[in-house]
Amino acid sequence: MKNGLLSDGKTGGDVWNPLTSGRTNFELSIFNRHRTIINDSGTNVGDSNGTMFALEYDNRDFFANPTKGSLQKITFKKDFGYKSTDNWSVVQLDLRKYYDLGRSKRLRQSVLALDYWTSYTPSWEPRVNGLGPFIDGRPPNELGSTLGGFYRLRAYPVNRFSDKAAVYYSAEYRMIPEWNPLGSMKLLKPLNIDWWMFVPFVELGRVAPHWSVSDLHTDMRKVAGLGLRIMAQKAVFRLDTAVSEDAWSMYAMVGHPF
Repeated sequence: MKNGLLSDGKTGGDVWNPLTSGRTNFELSIFNRHRTIINDSGTNVGDSNGTMFALEYDNRDFFANPTKGSLQKITFKKDFGYKSTDNWSVVQLDLRKYYDLGRSKRLRQSVLALDYWTSYTPSWEPRVNGLGPFIDGRPPNELGSTLGGFYRLRAYPVNRFSDKAAVYYSAEYRMIPEWNPLGSMKLLKPLNIDWWMFVPFVELGRVAPHWSVSDLHTDMRKVAGLGLRIMAQKAVFRLDTAVSEDAWSMYAMVGHPF
């Protein structure tokens, strides 16, 4: 890296070919979740444990701050019901694309970043018992078809929307100015700030009781926002502010949302 930008050693981005470019990653992990909710009707305890398998082709030039290339990832999560509150399964697809728009007199770097994400919960079934309606085969919100929070529909609280299926679109215009006043401030010198970045972004998303193009693309939630990001100590930190017609939020996180 040179002044926070990749100068050599890119991992992909020139051609789309898993045999010659990028990296193909296989992920297998075991998860265990315990949740206790206390409300007016008493205490509700939820336990979930299972496995997650993912296949990812990362053809970006630089994973920490991509300027070109793409990423495709398919994820399958499964709780088999062993010592769990419920058994469930989730399938998710994430597609990302980056376009290098070059540099100018005022910008060191400008990138258009696009993301498409969708999720489906085949185990999700509405049912009714003696206590009333409930959802059979429902995963914990953070593992299922959920929108809202740090990464998707950032104007809303974490896990604000949840259903059997979800779809999400996002576009970010990432601009790194030539001028870097933060890097020259004596007070901030220990942080080694290589650059700061302005990021206007827009988002569209929707959850629905079925995975269908018509259901998921009707009355979608629309979000617009502005992000301020810096590279300090060779890591990307971000502060995103987003608004929609009925909510707004501000999130501070490490790394780009995608």
